[in-house]
Amino acid sequence: PLPDSMPFALESNVGKRFTVEMISARGFVTSLTSTPSPFCTCEIMNKQHSRVKTQTLRNTTTPGWQHTAFLAAYEYGDNLEFTVWDEGNLMNDSVLGRAVLTGSQIYLSPNGYEGELMLTDTGTTRNGAPVSAWLKVKVSNPPKQGGLSKATATWRPPPPVQTSEAPDITAKSPVLGTAIEV
Repeated sequence: PLPDSMPFALESNVGKRFTVEMISARGFVTSLTSTPSPFCTCEIMNKQHSRVKTQTLRNTTTPGWQHTAFLAAYEYGDNLEFTVWDEGNLMNDSVLGRAVLTGSQIYLSPNGYEGELMLTDTGTTRNGAPVSAWLKVKVSNPPKQGGLSKATATWRPPPPVQTSEAPDITAKSPVLGTAIEV
């Protein structure tokens, strides 16, 4: 357990969990022979085993997943990579598009991010024009900088505070509870 008095501030999202909602996508096109059966994945970039996945929706160019997932390994500033796939036969899934939601985008609002991300790697239409596809997502309750993430049980001290005052050398050590001698 942590001592009662710590030389750094602890913040937490008590009662809240970092959530990612993969809501919907639009702009996909049909091929000459089929309509896509899309599903979406989200993973924390550079963190193995962080991938979450929606269900597959059959034969649609406008999937509406309404899928909510909890990402326990998310830490302040992490980027999220979303990939929309077309489920193929015999595990031969193909990419319909990708988007990255950066940590800085997530923290533009104190409650997270909600909006549409333009997908890249979307291919072209039958006449050679690029496919313009979008993914609607919502990210809620991002952990605070320097805070304790209840789900990950990790902490980082906040940035140092600049002060012009000299330190009180007679103060007690918050960890040891004894007087500090200089």
